[in-house]
Amino acid sequence: MAYTKASQQRQYYQFASWTDRPSTRVVQLLTERFEARAMFESVSRLGGGIGGGLILNIGVNEVVHDLRTGSARLEVTAELIERRGRTLVERKRFTASAPVAQENAPAAVAALSRALTTLLDELVPWLERTAEALPPPEPRPPRDGKR
Repeated sequence: MAYTKASQQRQYYQFASWTDRPSTRVVQLLTERFEARAMFESVSRLGGGIGGGLILNIGVNEVVHDLRTGSARLEVTAELIERRGRTLVERKRFTASAPVAQENAPAAVAALSRALTTLLDELVPWLERTAEALPPPEPRPPRDGKR
C-alpha cells in the first residue's frame, strides 16, 4: 500500500501486502452489487463464458494514504463499452476519500474500505442510468441464416 508525505511522491509501507489486488477486489464487490440489484439479466467477468451486450472496464488509478491531509484516497476509472460494436458508451472517473484515524497502515486500510463503499455508491447508479439510456439491442439473426 502506498502513502505520501509530499505531492507527486509515493512510498510503500514496508511490511504491508494485499490479500487481493485492489482491482480484483473492486470488481468482485461491483459484481456482488450488480447481482444484488438484479438490474442486468446476468453479470459475469470476462472469460466467464457468458456473452453480454455491455462490458464494464474498471481501472484502479490510485490507492493512497495521504499523510498530509490525514485521508485515504481511492480513484477508479470506469468505461462502459457496447460489446457488439465495440464502441465506448461512456467513461467516468470516480474518486472518494475518507479520514484516517491514525498514521499507520491498518487505519489507512479501514479508511480505504469506507472510501470504496462511497465510490461504489456512486459508480453503481451511474452504470444503471447509463445502461438504461442506451437503445435496446437489435435482435441477432438466427445462426442457420433462416428468419
